[in-house]
Amino acid sequence: MDINEKFYKLIDQFYTIEKIVNDLEKSPRNYGTTQKFYSNETHTLKMIAEHEGINQKELSEKMYRTKGATSVMIEKLLKKELIEKRVSDTDSRRHCLYLTEKGRKINQAHMQHDTEVLKCWLEDAHFTEDELDTATDVLIRCINYYMENIYGGKGPER
Repeated sequence: MDINEKFYKLIDQFYTIEKIVNDLEKSPRNYGTTQKFYSNETHTLKMIAEHEGINQKELSEKMYRTKGATSVMIEKLLKKELIEKRVSDTDSRRHCLYLTEKGRKINQAHMQHDTEVLKCWLEDAHFTEDELDTATDVLIRCINYYMENIYGGKGPER
């Protein structure tokens, strides 16, 4: 197999990952609570937890979502009382997002769930550190190329 065929094979794997992610996003989980949440909701909570005080525009950019999709997600999370919106102390036009106590608990449960799942996955797959480093580097380079040359933005940093 030449390098072009190998690269096409790699790109095909992106589509497989996309299918898996889409499938995972269809089924809500309870993360040890009585209420069920979709993964895009819990990943939004995670992003807000990591960037307390983020505004809607910044959240859209960090999650590679449209402003409209982000607005819909924020409304869902507000309705479920997982986040709150506060006016900035320094700019009355800026609305900052914060997790509520309920949102913190769900985020913590989600993070614990992910930790357990990824630990099992890592143990079962027997990846070496070198394999993980190489895979991560290749993925970041592919993402950065896309972001810089196709999407027009900046990709993730390692």
